[in-house]
Amino acid sequence: MIPVGLHTRNPQIDYADAFTPEAWLDGRAAADWWIVPFSAGPGRCPGSDFGGTVGAAALAALLRQYDFRPVAPRLGPGRPLPKALDPFTLRLYAAPAMR
Repeated sequence: MIPVGLHTRNPQIDYADAFTPEAWLDGRAAADWWIVPFSAGPGRCPGSDFGGTVGAAALAALLRQYDFRPVAPRLGPGRPLPKALDPFTLRLYAAPAMR
């Protein structure tokens, strides 16, 4: 098993350790199949459509009901991305959405 947090941080990819959404918009990331969620090509996860749909629906439901912010921000635009987020130490403050 290759942990996704390390798998997607290939040092040969200049944007792998940074928040770089433009790499997906300008097409650079399309050629780097190993960083694509659920992989790509013949080894693509057969549940990728289901996982993405369920994840998006759950996230949308949560974001309609709550506003989230980190309790102690450890991430930021000027900081390098961690290899992985530890779900046991990540803390978010949730308040009812004021919409």
